[in-house]
Amino acid sequence: MRAIHHRPIYSRFHALAALGFMFGVVYGIFSLVLPILAENIFANIAVLGLVFALPELAGMFIDIPIGAFASRFGRRRTIFYSGLLLGGSALLFVWLRNPVLFIAALILYEIATQAYIIPADAELMAISPARRTGRFNGFVEGLHNFGFSVGPVLAGLLLASSISSPFWLAAAISAAMLVLSMSFLPREERAENFVTAIDHVWRRDHVFRASVGEFQKLGLGGTYAAFLFFIFALHWGFIAIMEPLYANSVALSGQLIGLIYAGFTIPFLFVCILVGRYLDRH
Repeated sequence: MRAIHHRPIYSRFHALAALGFMFGVVYGIFSLVLPILAENIFANIAVLGLVFALPELAGMFIDIPIGAFASRFGRRRTIFYSGLLLGGSALLFVWLRNPVLFIAALILYEIATQAYIIPADAELMAISPARRTGRFNGFVEGLHNFGFSVGPVLAGLLLASSISSPFWLAAAISAAMLVLSMSFLPREERAENFVTAIDHVWRRDHVFRASVGEFQKLGLGGTYAAFLFFIFALHWGFIAIMEPLYANSVALSGQLIGLIYAGFTIPFLFVCILVGRYLDRH
């Protein structure tokens, strides 16, 4: 931490670390409770895979332009509005029990998560010293994974009350993220308004065509990296849906369901920090 000499950067780094932890808590709450809620809404469990695949498919087309949009609209404002969307989707899940509206809320939640992850990562890269990038990323990612472990534990405790209680907690933490992002992240002086930013991303940046061109330049190495990401996402997607459903089907308590789910991610608190240090050295 001594490498950060300027207090504004120091404040931004700690704000991003705190935001990463809180986002991890919210993300963990959603990840545990949404499959259980979906099982109550959809009669056929075989449909659940398709239900959770639809937002991810939509996310494929959302992820690409979000980075360019955040650069024009402002990372701080994009992170702020992602908190609004997270809180709004949490409140929707409290009340919505219609299958079609549930899927729409899932897509909104997918947009909210990517609207946080992509600009937050870009902001962290922008303030990280060249020789300590791994440490900075490892520390923030470790806190995110720690939050992702805390979230299911809290959600499991609240499930004993009602299935809606965890979503109220997620909405409250999302509100705290709004305050933190507006208080400690810098205001962009040259940021474009929402409509102009979207128009410029679509008409000037040509993000989809440019992204395909950049990926082609990576060659075999880029294809292999994409394949590894695909395999990891396939593995994690299976666990993320099936673990809560299985634990719930064998009538485990909410506390045990949360603890088991947290066990998949708590080791990464230490792994991320150690890997970050290793990358900087080697």
